[in-house]
Amino acid sequence: GKKKDVAIHDDYLSSVDLADAVSRILKKEGSFWVMYPYHEFWNFEKVARKYGLFLRQEITLLNQPGQQPLRVVGRFLRTVDGKESSELSIRQSPNNYSEEFVALMRPYYLNL
Repeated sequence: GKKKDVAIHDDYLSSVDLADAVSRILKKEGSFWVMYPYHEFWNFEKVARKYGLFLRQEITLLNQPGQQPLRVVGRFLRTVDGKESSELSIRQSPNNYSEEFVALMRPYYLNL
């Protein structure tokens, strides 16, 4: 439905609008997290830098090890202190979730 489409796409909140809003309301010591499809994330990261928001932590999400990245989750701050990078595979094999994914998502899913 329409509400789901709005949540999935940034048609109503562009990267520029998001970075602008966050830059206005984020406290000096604050941070915020965002998730985008892989290529869109790097476009957002460039926009965020222009607004004084810097990538501090990035988690690249893969369906399985060795496959193309699906999404990137990033934590942004107002300071440039270096960056932590990691990967998280959702599945270890086509029919088995990875241990890391299960540990992370267990509180939110009934059947993992």
